[in-house]
Parts: sequence; structure tokens; C-alpha cells
Amino acid sequence: MQTALDLGDRSRRSFVPRTAEEIRTEAQQMLDTWGAFTADKKRVRGLVTIKRPLTTNEGRRLSALIRKTKLKVIKMNAERVGGGVDWPDNHVAHVIRTMTRLDGDRAEELNHLGWGQEASAKGHYCNAMLKIDRARAIAVGRLIVEHYRAQTESVAGFYPLPADWVLSS
Repeated sequence: MQTALDLGDRSRRSFVPRTAEEIRTEAQQMLDTWGAFTADKKRVRGLVTIKRPLTTNEGRRLSALIRKTKLKVIKMNAERVGGGVDWPDNHVAHVIRTMTRLDGDRAEELNHLGWGQEASAKGHYCNAMLKIDRARAIAVGRLIVEHYRAQTESVAGFYPLPADWVLSS
């Protein structure tokens, strides 16, 4: 009997169930890699930090959040890039790190610090990607930091700009 997942022409994959603890380990690695870009970061962190062994239901919830984060990453990786600021790479990386550092509230408050609502997810993605694929992070970052030129220069007193940065007059 053929099911929706068994198309007949593909080799059958053997399914090896993972334990809740293996899922917890993967979720912790995901938090370490993606940080605030992780889907429902607070819930993931809460499940990962439970001191006792996870229940099957908790493992399933954590697994679903891992899949959700992976889908977010796939979506961001599929975006086309081009254009944006013509700054040197180290300047773009500096702005990405600074704006992400200032975006502790994930754009929930209108405080003119960190990324805005429209760029928060992309900004946190770029910050994580700086360690994974710097060229991709810079390419995506060029598009979003252009909108934050004035804020970048206004926070320069708190987060010094690179020495070769020339402020606009």
C-alpha cells in the first residue's frame, strides 16, 4: 500500500527515533548557533534548562521548535541579496553586531535602540551568520543597515565605530 510519503521511486529511509535528550542537545546547539533568531527562543530555553529528563511531549514540542527554526533559516538563505550600503565589510559587521546588541527587546518597544520590527529577525539572522557564513551575513546586512545610518552614528559614543569610519557631515 502506497502512502503519501512513499512515492515508490525513492529508496525507503529507515526512521530512527531520537530520544528527548538528543533533541534537547540539538536545541541547545541551535540556541548557541542562532541565538535570538531561534524560533520562540524563550520556550526553547525553558525546555532546554529543565533539570529532569524531558518527557516525550516536551521532546516533541522542542523538536517542533527546532523544525520551525530550520524553516526560518531556509527562508532567510533563499532570499536574494544585492545592493545596500557600499561600506567596507568590517563596518557592516560592526553595525550588525551593535544593532543586535541593542535589540534586547526584539523590537517590542519603540525605543529607537536596535533593529525595528521589520528588520529584527533579519538582523539577528545576520548576527548569527557572521560566525557561520560571513559573506552571506554581510550581503544581507548591507540591505538592512542602510536604513539605520543615522542611528549607527548616534550610538557611536557608546559603541565606538571602527577607526577608519568616516562620519557623514
